[in-house]
Amino acid sequence: MNYEDALTRVMDGHALGTVRMRLECEIMRQNVSIAKAKVLNEIFIHRGNSLSSLVVKSYVNNFYCTTSKGDGMMIATPTGSTGYNLSCGGSMVHPMSHCILLTPICPNNFLSFQPTILPSVAEIKLEIAEESRIGGTVSFDSLENHRVHLHKGDQLIIRKSPQSLITINNQDTIVDWMSSIHQRLKNSGLYQYQINSEDEEKME
Repeated sequence: MNYEDALTRVMDGHALGTVRMRLECEIMRQNVSIAKAKVLNEIFIHRGNSLSSLVVKSYVNNFYCTTSKGDGMMIATPTGSTGYNLSCGGSMVHPMSHCILLTPICPNNFLSFQPTILPSVAEIKLEIAEESRIGGTVSFDSLENHRVHLHKGDQLIIRKSPQSLITINNQDTIVDWMSSIHQRLKNSGLYQYQINSEDEEKME
């Protein structure tokens, strides 16, 4: 379907939409808010140019979960789950499944912290531990001009944003997403090799 046909369907009221959740993040430093941001894809806490590991404490609804030591932490929406989150070992989630993905990046204590999917009502707090050698950096939707350098003790409060984004589908929300995933995996070389009849005869 070309864009003219797609626009015609929208104008005629026959198009289907997908409501995509966003996240909002507030950075606290010594109990003072220093920055706020909203993202569609992911919030990425990383060690920047430093070679030292970043130590991050994780809380969900003020319940202490674990402390991760490694390259950083990824907090993604379902929309962002097929991007950098997937490269970090996180799950692929359909954008209509409103949830928050918490994925550690190359953790030293891999067995104690696995990629986690939380309900969208969860509030996540990530704190740069005092024992961390570095403060790290937080990036929002991987934008170069949308990042904040963090200090030890800084806290990031992350929750679902009340403001969602509606996108228009080509066919329907399931088929469009599956088609996109199929094409992405195929182009990345992860697409499963299909054995044709000639190959089967050779194998026999």
